[in-house]
Amino acid sequence: MFYGSVQDISDRLLLEGDRKRHAANLAFLAEISQDLAHLTNIAETVNAIAAKIGAYFNASLCAFSSVGEGAETITTAYAWHRADVPSPIGNQRRRDYYTEDFWQACHTGKTYVVCDVATDPRVNAPNIAALKIGAFVNVPQVRENKWEFSLFMADTEPRVWREDEIELMQELAARIWTRLERAHTEAALHISEEKYRTLFNSMDEAYAVVEVISNPEGGWSDFRFLEVNAAFVKHTSMEHPVGRTATQILNTPNPQWAEIYGQVVETGEAVRLEITEPILNRIFDLNIFRLGDPNNCRVAVLFTDITKRKRAEADRIQAQAAMQAFFSNVSHEFRTPLTLLLSSIQDTLSDSAHPPSSAQRSHLELAHRNAMRLLKLVNTLLDVSRIQAGHIQAVYEPTDLATLTTELASSFDSASVQAGLQLVIDCPPLPELVYVDRSMWEKIVLNLLSNAFKFTFSGEIRVSLRWRDEGDQGDQEKIPATSSLPSPSSLPSPSSPHITLEVSDTGIGIAAAELPHLFERFYQVKRAPGRSFEGSGIGLSLVQELVKLHGGTIQVSSLEGEGSCFQVSIPTGSAHLPPDQISSLRPGRLSQATSGQGEGSLPNPPLSSAATGANAYLEEAWGWLSEPSWETQELNSDMQAHSSQPRPGSSHLQAPGFKTARILLVDDNADMRAYLKRLLEERWQVDTAANGAIALTQIQHHPPDLVLTDIMMPEMDGLQLLQALRADPQTRSIPVILLSARAGEAATIAGLETGADDYLVKPISARELMARVETHLQLTLLRQARSASQFKTNFLLTVTHELQAPLALILGWVRLLQTRSFDADTTAQALATIERNATIEAKLIRDLLDVSSLLSGKVQLKSQFVELAPLLRSVTAQFQAAAAAKQIQLIETLSHVPQRNVIADGDRLKQILTNLLDNAIKFTPPGGQVTVGLSLHPARLEPEGDRGEQGEVGLTALSSSSSPAPSSPPSSIEIRVTDTGIGIRPDFLPYVFDRFTQAEVPSRHSPGGVGIGLAIVRLLVELHQGTIEAASAGEGEGATFTVRLPLVNADLNPNLTPPVP
Repeated sequence: MFYGSVQDISDRLLLEGDRKRHAANLAFLAEISQDLAHLTNIAETVNAIAAKIGAYFNASLCAFSSVGEGAETITTAYAWHRADVPSPIGNQRRRDYYTEDFWQACHTGKTYVVCDVATDPRVNAPNIAALKIGAFVNVPQVRENKWEFSLFMADTEPRVWREDEIELMQELAARIWTRLERAHTEAALHISEEKYRTLFNSMDEAYAVVEVISNPEGGWSDFRFLEVNAAFVKHTSMEHPVGRTATQILNTPNPQWAEIYGQVVETGEAVRLEITEPILNRIFDLNIFRLGDPNNCRVAVLFTDITKRKRAEADRIQAQAAMQAFFSNVSHEFRTPLTLLLSSIQDTLSDSAHPPSSAQRSHLELAHRNAMRLLKLVNTLLDVSRIQAGHIQAVYEPTDLATLTTELASSFDSASVQAGLQLVIDCPPLPELVYVDRSMWEKIVLNLLSNAFKFTFSGEIRVSLRWRDEGDQGDQEKIPATSSLPSPSSLPSPSSPHITLEVSDTGIGIAAAELPHLFERFYQVKRAPGRSFEGSGIGLSLVQELVKLHGGTIQVSSLEGEGSCFQVSIPTGSAHLPPDQISSLRPGRLSQATSGQGEGSLPNPPLSSAATGANAYLEEAWGWLSEPSWETQELNSDMQAHSSQPRPGSSHLQAPGFKTARILLVDDNADMRAYLKRLLEERWQVDTAANGAIALTQIQHHPPDLVLTDIMMPEMDGLQLLQALRADPQTRSIPVILLSARAGEAATIAGLETGADDYLVKPISARELMARVETHLQLTLLRQARSASQFKTNFLLTVTHELQAPLALILGWVRLLQTRSFDADTTAQALATIERNATIEAKLIRDLLDVSSLLSGKVQLKSQFVELAPLLRSVTAQFQAAAAAKQIQLIETLSHVPQRNVIADGDRLKQILTNLLDNAIKFTPPGGQVTVGLSLHPARLEPEGDRGEQGEVGLTALSSSSSPAPSSPPSSIEIRVTDTGIGIRPDFLPYVFDRFTQAEVPSRHSPGGVGIGLAIVRLLVELHQGTIEAASAGEGEGATFTVRLPLVNADLNPNLTPPVP
């Protein structure tokens, strides 16, 4: 029999269940903590933890979210979800899912529990339900009243969340957020460290952290390297220095290092210094600063190895000193022979007992001018070198500056008049004497004035001097402006009393980009079209240095095309000057000092230029003005080209066309032109030009046989001239010899690569120059001979073909008529063919004979008064049938012209018109038009370059002999033949009148011939003292041939009779 009792154990079972869940929760927490401890890949590990948590709670979703600024956006980066639930990864707007109550609860760190989304008013049920969420718990993490992180747990169905579940979620959220924060911080730190390490090791400067070590006596004796970068090892050649002391690495380190580091540790003040390390044979620039607390005894050191820079600076200083010494020594050595040379020349020129001949005087004056120029350059170089070396000794003396400046500027009076410039000197008396070094002031004024003269071609040069009191910015009415340049009042002026010298001009001006460099030593404005390209580029630099020695300033303002204004300002008084360089003249001797005369005058100041004074500048200025105008040159060139004959006994080279070889000499230095011209004209004709632009114009009018040109010239230099000649088919073959003062292989190669035939370096040997010129002229003749030989061969082939073609037809029909019988029509056709081809053959033979006779000068004109209008009508009538056969409209436009209007050979005029009309019809396709015109033309026979103003557009080719008639007729008559034919190519137009030359035309337009018709026309026209030219806009645009003949009106000149044949 059993006895028992029944008890209610539900509470006990609940407690038992709570204990088991609690134990399970603790175990789960431990497991998650273990996972978090091994957090390496954040995303992968946290996503795995989310999956574990979701499975443990039997949920559908577990997510970890961060909250954006203002808690408006919730970003989910890590999550786990069941396959049937949408992924929460991404950004969600809080207002789309939760009410303000939710935001307030999360902001205070309150866990938000929703058991049934559908019935809970605190959420947006439709939006959350769309995410397949039926219940959720959100556990926020707050720092400093700011919601930053959440653990979000959800289920698809409504669910009552147990209290232990909520507590576990809260613990998990705290642990996970703390670990994630640390992980993110560590990752950011790692990235920062990597960047720092990269920067640390990529620095060019050496960097080290050292610990300074003290000795028992309390001094700083050594230091240990704690950290170094790669550059440190490279710069110091120390291997593996970290953890080792300087003594261990260097055995006997420089104690200065430890002392400097210790000083920084003690004071905490950063130190920068340069230090030489004899053991390493290096020079370092150090930046040293303390790290942390003084007790750490640590400093950071930034090393920059400046060994190369310091050695380069030392080398530069040494080289500069050597250069200055060289300039000084060479200048002194130059001055001695130059002084003797100038003295000898002056003695010879002034020798009244044995005066030099006119030619000798010319040569001596040339030598004197250039010796003075060389002395000026030597003195300038010596001045610059002495100023640069600090060896200049100025003597500042009280001076009547207005009088001195006026005298200096007045020395340019005559040169200005010769140049067509107005020189305005506006230097009123000053209230006080001004302390200046007179030779320096002379250099300042003359350099500025010479510079203005060089770059001013019209208008005026103004020299003004003014006294300005303290704060006085000038008065525009006192110093009139020469142009629209900034007035002196617009330029800044010193506040203390000062003197203002202003040199302004109406010259070419200076580009704004050039102004900042204008006072740099050896700087020259590029392509400045001055009177000469010559110059050393140190004049303005020297002026600036001299002005600075007076405690003054120099400024410049300029507008391109309007002029420039240089303004020099120097203080008054003597307080700003070195006391030991101020002259102690007594007042009674001031007038003598300012004029430089009398017993009391000072010896010449130390500047070397004082000896030359204004003479060197004036010699140079007159040299710029000695070039005759281009029009005069052209006239002289024409006279030489058409009237001069070889001198008896001279060895002239004979160029094709029976003319003496002609050389064009191009140089901007008048003396060099005169010397080379005198040298070359003993054997050849010589024309001259002052720059490349003038030369190019001359060459286009009268191509020479050889061009001898300097390289450095204004407006267009020698290389630009060479490029222009090589780009033009008409001048491409002219030999060009370059002259330059630039020696060296590179300069020679540059010239030859541009297309020069030869390159000569100044100074030039006369014998070498003559030999080179003759060699290139002979080479030109050889090339022309070879070309002529080839031309002759081609001509014979062409003539043979042109003679054989009609002859074959004639012989063919003759043989057929001899051997066979034909009806009357066929016989008539055969005879017509024979006659037509015989006529062609006869015309070709006649043309060849005409060319031969014309070239040999055997043609005699039967001159008589000719009325052109009837003659032109008769020739035109002869071509009406040929024009009609090709359906070409032949039109006459005959203006009223005087009767008996030309003196000419009527038959030869018919030949001219016949050839032109035959040519026009031949090259005009069916349906075209040929117009023959006759009209009066303006008096002067001159080539027309661009005829656009006359209504015709196109290029123009003149006959190769485009010189005017010996005497200019009062007027001329013009014959024009214009067609709408195939036109003339621009590249062939210059050669259209050459003998035996034919343009390449399509076979359907090819009329045959040997290319002598237009050559005959040209020769006959020139024989009548006329000109002919061809114009065409190009292929397919037709052509116009214009003949101009001197007009003689017999009705107005009844006594005029034709010449006797």
